[in-house]
Amino acid sequence: WMLRRHGHQQLFAWALTLILGGALGNVIDRAIHGYVVDFIQVHAGGWYFPAFNVADSAITIGAILLILDELRRVRRT
Repeated sequence: WMLRRHGHQQLFAWALTLILGGALGNVIDRAIHGYVVDFIQVHAGGWYFPAFNVADSAITIGAILLILDELRRVRRT
């Protein structure tokens, strides 16, 4: 519904698409495996970043784009 209503706002549409796609990916993992499969582990010098997957990355990037879109919109008004 929101994509149809605000589809002309490209940054907002991309943000929603990434968030919804990532959420759907995690739901599919939970339905098939019973848990979300995390397969990317980043570490350097004894420090470990929490494991994540492509769906988590899409959700994070989508959230960042959503914040940027809102900041851009507020500055224009």
